[in-house]
Amino acid sequence: MSVKTASGSSLTNSLGSGLVLLNTTTFSATATTTLPANIFSPRYRNYRIILDITAIAAVDGVLGFRLRTGVTDAQGNDYVSISQFLNQTGSSGSFSTTSGSIGYLANLDGGNLGHNYGAVMDLLNPNGSVPTIIIRQGMGVQQDGTTYQATIGNVLHNVSTSYDSLTLLSSGGTNLTGQIQVYGYNQ
Repeated sequence: MSVKTASGSSLTNSLGSGLVLLNTTTFSATATTTLPANIFSPRYRNYRIILDITAIAAVDGVLGFRLRTGVTDAQGNDYVSISQFLNQTGSSGSFSTTSGSIGYLANLDGGNLGHNYGAVMDLLNPNGSVPTIIIRQGMGVQQDGTTYQATIGNVLHNVSTSYDSLTLLSSGGTNLTGQIQVYGYNQ
């Protein structure tokens, strides 16, 4: 698979197939980060998001997201989240909710240094007027700083609305530092 970069008005159908980098957003010591408006558009049906959180404040919390239209986050209890985790000691577990107000990504363990959490998420048709499906996998460090946890999961936002952006957020005011890259799947 090839990766191409879009810049200004030079983006055309001649790019061919592959991923096209649409935006890179960096954030530092913040509990919420919003992607630019209209990052999801009719130009691409599906999107890939690469999330790299490199520092988490010493407060634990939950990492999640909300889809967004214009300046408004979708805050209703319409997120169905299902997630499983496994760590290197063999411990495993799961999380699920059928009526959450955020799309669940991971539990955050504050105070660790280095790459605290990374994830790859595929968003299926967020700009269409159909429920949006998010498929993700991630890796993070637990609170003890030596236990690593792999996670897989899916989120269904069960509302038939066209979304153009996304807000990343953490509960409890947990400050995050890192980067989000958004790619469009060129067809």
